[in-house]
Parts: sequence; structure tokens; C-alpha cells
Amino acid sequence: MQIKVRGLQAVVKRLEGVDPLMRENLRKAVEITARHIKDDAKANLKPIATPGVSHIKHLPAAIKYQMEGNRYYVAAKIGAKGKQARLIGVIEYGSPTSAPHPFLMPAALFNRADFLKGVRQAVKDSIK
Repeated sequence: MQIKVRGLQAVVKRLEGVDPLMRENLRKAVEITARHIKDDAKANLKPIATPGVSHIKHLPAAIKYQMEGNRYYVAAKIGAKGKQARLIGVIEYGSPTSAPHPFLMPAALFNRADFLKGVRQAVKDSIK
């Protein structure tokens, strides 16, 4: 039995450059979303970061994102740097003596649809 597939070489040729191109496009999608989440989290903190609350007023400036990855994965970590890092959980989820003020999770949820759209576009652009 013999099977001939016409056009397979063209498909293989198109897929040769997908791996590096898709990796770069996915990295861009993750970084753009991380930047948006960071900016939205900072905006969510502004109403509660009043000058009278000294431990919170510096938190918006401390919110950062850091890209990670290698040839097999890409990720972004979003959080606070420096002394402010320990405050994130207390502010986000509250404590026995303070109410929760969610700012990071709502920012991530708000950007979810845009992230999925970016990933779809990254894959689409990679296989053209």
C-alpha cells in the first residue's frame, strides 16, 4: 500500500519557523498583558493609598512585573519589589484587623479576555 500526500512539503515548510516565531509572539502577548495588569493594579490601589496610610502609599510605585522563560515556556511574575512585597497579601486578602482591598486579582481578571485574544493572535501570526 502506498499513500501520497500532496502539499505536505508546503505545510512542513510553513511550520519550520513556527517554534521560534511563536515563542517570541507568545512572549510579547504575556509581556503586554503583564504590563496591563501591573498598570491596572496600581490604578486599583490609588483610592486606598491615601497619604494618611503610610504603609500603603508607597505600594503602587513598588508594583512591578518580571519576565521569565526559556525555550520551553514564558511567564511573567507580577508583584511588589522591596519592603512593600510583604504587604501584598495583607492588602489583597485582609488580615484579622484589616479589611481586604483586592487590587491585583481584579486587575488579572479584567485582562483575562485580552490575554486570550493576544495568545490566539500570537499563534495565528506564527503559522502564516
